Amino acid sequence: MAAPKRQLAEDGGRESLARVLADRRRQHVVEALDSLDDDVSLGTLVDDIRARETREADGRAVDRQTVALSLHHVHLPKLADAGVLAYDLKRKRVTRDRQRVSDLLRMAEDAYRVLSSEV
Repeated sequence: MAAPKRQLAEDGGRESLARVLADRRRQHVVEALDSLDDDVSLGTLVDDIRARETREADGRAVDRQTVALSLHHVHLPKLADAGVLAYDLKRKRVTRDRQRVSDLLRMAEDAYRVLSSEV
């Protein structure tokens, strides 16, 4: 299992937050991890992300293979590097760090409130 290399900064972490949440698909992953079991298969996560993205695309189906490949090669490794999850490449299993996911969601909500009040 891939060990987290970096962790989200505790002192506001704006740069870390921006990097992790810079992509909408990673936002979906973090939201999904908050609602799924601590340890899920890549397939379960792909199906959840695909459903979320299909809803956002007004019902136009999102290609499952495209989601799976981007999660496997790009987004899960990035989230693992940030300490949000561990991704077992061989077993294709994702294990969330419950506290990190919760912290990240809280940081995102706080950032959204700040940005909304500045507009």
